[in-house]
Amino acid sequence: MATSSDPTEMIIRNLLLIERLANGVALDAEVLIRDLFDEIAGELAKLDPTMPAAMRHRLARVTKIMDVVRGNAAATYTEIHRQVRLGLAEIGVQQGVWAGGLLAALAPGEIGVRLGGAVGLNMMKAAVDAQFVEGRLLKSWFADQRAGVGKKVEAQIRLGVLNGEPLGDIVRRVRGRSTGKYRTVTLKSGAKRRLYKFTGGVLQTTTRDAEAVVRTAVNQITNHAHLAVYEANTDLLSGVMFQATLDSNTTLICGSLDGKTWPVGSPDIRTPPLHWQCRSQLVPQVKGFEGMEATSRASEGGPVKGSTRYDGWLKSQPKGKQETILGKRRSQLFRDGKVTLKDMVRRDGSVIRASEL
Repeated sequence: MATSSDPTEMIIRNLLLIERLANGVALDAEVLIRDLFDEIAGELAKLDPTMPAAMRHRLARVTKIMDVVRGNAAATYTEIHRQVRLGLAEIGVQQGVWAGGLLAALAPGEIGVRLGGAVGLNMMKAAVDAQFVEGRLLKSWFADQRAGVGKKVEAQIRLGVLNGEPLGDIVRRVRGRSTGKYRTVTLKSGAKRRLYKFTGGVLQTTTRDAEAVVRTAVNQITNHAHLAVYEANTDLLSGVMFQATLDSNTTLICGSLDGKTWPVGSPDIRTPPLHWQCRSQLVPQVKGFEGMEATSRASEGGPVKGSTRYDGWLKSQPKGKQETILGKRRSQLFRDGKVTLKDMVRRDGSVIRASEL
């Protein structure tokens, strides 16, 4: 829970905390993927597919290598799912407690804030299992990523063998080319580990894909836990408000919804995540305090007034940044007041072409 009882500061601190928690869960997955690719490199060295003279014998070795790779990938992604599932459930529990603390800070005269089922680890594990990430269950995403790793690794090994490349080049096709740079991370055990940077291989895209699922799922379980608490305290709340992040990485779908409110429990609530790696959140509105804004909001350029919405923040940005976010034609229409952010986005989140506006 946050250490401050000021709601604005609590929300800002919690956003930073969520980012750190997401980093931790993503790191768990990345380390396991790194270990998998180290195993693949070791298997390539042991059953060097470039050694036999005849191509049919080389491809036979590729088949043997892939039998081992698929088995290792299955074990790796089973463990990734287990660790991520537990990490998400723990975040859900923590965020449920935090949401209760936020309500207590927003309504200090109320002593009966209820946490509902949001603080139970088993409840949150069940929520993780039942929640859809971009339309699919978490387990399904990792199963597909496991299968995808096998297909991509086999394709690169076969291409290297058919092209007559040396073993080192084939390994680089799979693991990427080392930049010589590394970052030192702290594992859950407390041990330090160097993670070297590789570019251009299957490892890079595999790590990125897993991270996207993790970060999207963290946002999902966070908002689920918050809503569970808000729905257990409908007597204190008049509604919930969509809050996007005020920076240039925010999508138009989230920016266009910033500040929109719904009654608690409404089927029309647009609950984040609305896209991959979404960072938006739903924040509570306490009865009797709906018109009171937080004193400030965090933004890319520093704190701004609490009443600032994404469209207002964007209007205050330099022309170059507006064009980076909206594109030249849309930003000109936006500056001229001919269209709003809402006009630029369909309900499914797709951006309308400037010519259609």
